[in-house]
Amino acid sequence: MGQLPPAERLILAVRAEVTRVRAEEASDRAALLDRQLAPLLQASQLFSRRYRRDPDLASEEDLEQLFALVAETGDAALTREHLDAAAEATREAAARQGLAVLALTELAKVLPTDGTSIPDWCGVSEEQFLSEVLTTLGIYGS
Repeated sequence: MGQLPPAERLILAVRAEVTRVRAEEASDRAALLDRQLAPLLQASQLFSRRYRRDPDLASEEDLEQLFALVAETGDAALTREHLDAAAEATREAAARQGLAVLALTELAKVLPTDGTSIPDWCGVSEEQFLSEVLTTLGIYGS
């Protein structure tokens, strides 16, 4: 990449930080939804003990039995939509983690190894760097 001008350094560093933050947020959403699916895990274990096999999630009959067991374990509010939302959140988190790794790797390739802070390397203050990150995240305008 050669020697980058400060403006390009800032763009690269902000992109890496924003991508990292968005990946972290997506992982947090997925973890929350996973915790909400705990009754489904209990029901799946009960299904396996009762029928001596794992539930086939592609089978409507097994899904109906599984959600009936969810209701038996005390969480009748859990639905197929919850399962779909958790699956989508997990896919999003994985995709965003991959993008974050790429962005951070790209940044690491050009950062100096002498201990210079990222804002200093970009030629801005810590406050300016944070402002750029927050603006890019849409948390507040510039």
